Amino acid sequence: MTFGERLEKLCTQNNLTKTQLANELHISASTLSGYLHNRREPDYQTLTAFADFFNVSIDYLLGRTEYTKPLSDSLTPEEGELLGTYRTLGKNGKNLLVQQAHLYATHLDN
Repeated sequence: MTFGERLEKLCTQNNLTKTQLANELHISASTLSGYLHNRREPDYQTLTAFADFFNVSIDYLLGRTEYTKPLSDSLTPEEGELLGTYRTLGKNGKNLLVQQAHLYATHLDN
C-alpha cells in the first residue's frame, strides 16, 4: 500500500474529508492531493504532522509496517526485555534464542 493509499484509508476511517485534513494540517488542497496521488512526498515536518494527527507511526505511513502503532506500545515489559535481549545478540545467538523459545513453547504448559 502506498503512502497516498494509507492516507486515504486513514481519512476514510476517521470520516474526514480531504478539505478538512488540509485545513487541520495547514496545507493546501493541491499539496494534499499530490500526497494522495503519490505525485509528491511530504517533508519530515509534514510526515510527523500526519502521524501525530492520525496517532499512527511514521513507519506505518511509509509502508514499513502494517501496525499503526509502534511495536513497543503493544509489548508487555517482559516482551520488551526479551526483544531487547534478542536485538543485542549476533546471528547465531538469535537463532539459538528462537530455537530455545520454540522448545519452551512446545514442551511447557502455560
